Amino acid sequence: MRYHGFRMNRRLRTLILCLALPGLVIVGIVLFVPDRPPPQAPAPLDDTAALRERLRRYADDSPSAAFEYAEICEKLGDLEAAEQYYVKTVKLDRNHSRARARLRVIYRDTKLPAAGVDPENLQLVVRWLEKAALHEEALALAQEILKLRPDDAVAREVVEKERDAEARATGRLPWADWLKSKRLEESALSARERKVAVLTWECSILGNRPEDSRVWLDCSPNSPFLLCMEKSDAYSAELMLRDFKDVVNTFYGIFCGEYGSLFDASAHAADDATLVYIFESSERYHSISNPTPWAGGHFDNRTGEIHLYKDTIQLYETLFHLCTHAVVHAISGSRLDDRRKLIDSEMAWFSEGLSAYFECFKRDVKGGFVLGERSAEYMPYVRRMISSGKQKKLRDFMDVSFLQYARERADPRKRTYIQDTAAQSWALVYFLLKHEDKRYRQAFFGYFTLEVQGEGGREAAERCFGDLDALDREYQDYFKNLK
Repeated sequence: MRYHGFRMNRRLRTLILCLALPGLVIVGIVLFVPDRPPPQAPAPLDDTAALRERLRRYADDSPSAAFEYAEICEKLGDLEAAEQYYVKTVKLDRNHSRARARLRVIYRDTKLPAAGVDPENLQLVVRWLEKAALHEEALALAQEILKLRPDDAVAREVVEKERDAEARATGRLPWADWLKSKRLEESALSARERKVAVLTWECSILGNRPEDSRVWLDCSPNSPFLLCMEKSDAYSAELMLRDFKDVVNTFYGIFCGEYGSLFDASAHAADDATLVYIFESSERYHSISNPTPWAGGHFDNRTGEIHLYKDTIQLYETLFHLCTHAVVHAISGSRLDDRRKLIDSEMAWFSEGLSAYFECFKRDVKGGFVLGERSAEYMPYVRRMISSGKQKKLRDFMDVSFLQYARERADPRKRTYIQDTAAQSWALVYFLLKHEDKRYRQAFFGYFTLEVQGEGGREAAERCFGDLDALDREYQDYFKNLK
């Protein structure tokens, strides 16, 4: 099964969780847990306020006291003081993970929405992120500001400072020194050339390997993909990348043939660069990039990069699936004007369904790819769901946001839910695009446009497809009778 952002290795079907239990009996020996006093009731509000005053005496000098003080302030509704002392905590201890986690919530839920699209407000948020020791977020937001205002001095300063700080910590050459070593003048680079240079520089020591241990191949102008593969004595990275280039260029041509009217495909390929990084082995991929054991590859919607490994199961399917996520993400980023965190789409069914739709292919008589074929994996799964009544009503299914889906996906106990969602998402997109008389094809294009504008959801689906209960009945009949 595939998931938004990553694709499951189907050889790994079971995840075993081990729990340590107190009072365990082993060969007749009981491991006793000492008696503990009964848990105390929560302190009354007056006691909490008194504790706050006591902690305040030490909160300016002790990171633990500052964090506890901030927590109590937040509990009492003093959000301004809470924020101040979460920041104070990371000033005293830059690696205080719990304080940084609370500051991330403040950034996501308060700071970023309040800033809107105003560049001056966004500059203030970037500076706040630096004080909050949220360096990855500061770098990402500064890069977003530069997309809006390429000459923004504050954002440029932050980007250079954060990158150089990272370079010093990792042993990588600072950005300016790296450019000199490559005899590149930053001011002379086009937008895409600069992005390619940044990606090359950022990968220069990835996975504790030297810069010359990788092979690069740029797919522009036929597609926006920038391929990078780790070298090995077991294969020729140069030959494999040429094959990968044909694969991703074929995908992009087919995708643009279907949806090119929704965005400027030629400009996207010429101006943007999407990194596809291919690790030498599963071990390196899972230890460096993605620890999820069943992932065969993933797309990171924060960085806009695709990571996978050479021997992932169904390599072409994985590439097609992840490239779809990447292209829809890039289109969404070019169409949305607000500064909220960009995701591939608002609704889980659309993002997962379209990616799963494009991963299913066959070969034509000349050996070329034909995408959007019927899935031998999902088809019987969906039919079983419908016949057993496990099928989720489309009215509810089309209202599940990506964020809801992502929260469920993070829970290893929800694997069945994730498999059901992936299968039904593929089936819904396949039905809308492949119905015998193609009655919903143009409506799907209209919904696609709403999705990349950030306006997807159940109401949008009703505008495009009509009565969702009637659509549900027709959808189920379609798969029951499909030969």
